[in-house]
Amino acid sequence: MQTKIVLRDDQIPKAWYNVIPDMPGALAPVINPRTGAPAAPEDLTPIFPMSL
Repeated sequence: MQTKIVLRDDQIPKAWYNVIPDMPGALAPVINPRTGAPAAPEDLTPIFPMSL
């Protein structure tokens, strides 16, 4: 089941906050579910094309 949230123009945030600098440590690496090893850039191409 998918949920779609639709906001009116006045409900869309006007500012964003980047939490990464306030995190206590580095983020864990992305793990390739097939190998269990850290994902290489080519493992992410189904989601993020290399042109990005």
